[in-house]
Amino acid sequence: MSIFDDLKRKFTSEDEHERIDAIQAMKPHFYEKGFTCLIYEDGRMEINKIEDLHGFNAEINLFDDRFHTIEDILGEYQKQFEAHLNL
Repeated sequence: MSIFDDLKRKFTSEDEHERIDAIQAMKPHFYEKGFTCLIYEDGRMEINKIEDLHGFNAEINLFDDRFHTIEDILGEYQKQFEAHLNL
């Protein structure tokens, strides 16, 4: 049983299932771009750079309509990282 199966049991609409499938298809490509991502049962995704595993983590909601591609998600990572640096 995968986290994606767990999410589909919790979030049951067709739109939510399509979004979960899209994220599942993207997940392996994060590593290729130098990132890891953890997905939680409440629909959160935590992203961080492989070279900085104990440093900054960005967090997004899987169901946020602003994120359709890996580039969208990594752009949000960059925005959150820059905001973190400016604290």
